Amino acid sequence: MDHTRAIILFAHGARDARWREPFDRLQAMLQAAVPDTAVRLCFLELMTPDLSTTVAELADAGIQSAVVIPVFFGQGGHLRRDLPALLDTCRHQYPGIALRAATAVGEDDEVLRAIVAYCLNQI
Repeated sequence: MDHTRAIILFAHGARDARWREPFDRLQAMLQAAVPDTAVRLCFLELMTPDLSTTVAELADAGIQSAVVIPVFFGQGGHLRRDLPALLDTCRHQYPGIALRAATAVGEDDEVLRAIVAYCLNQI
């Protein structure tokens, strides 16, 4: 494993523990696709770990850069306000790890095409 980079899947979180099951599967699939990269899953609220805990773990492991992938359908208030504030806090606490955020996965046309294909398969 390349101990210098990571992908952090960032999801909202929910009270029902079963809600996270597809996110756990996504993390496992992504980790299998990039075995040389640390892949972590964290949550904004209601579930653990949170972003700060995840970044702390990665920093302790010597990770030098990480991209945060918001597993959200769109760029709403959580991604426009909350995530940048959380990233700023993490950057201040862990200056040795370069953090950047991608746009929400639902903003990508390829993701939308996959959803269209799924919908078409249901009829």
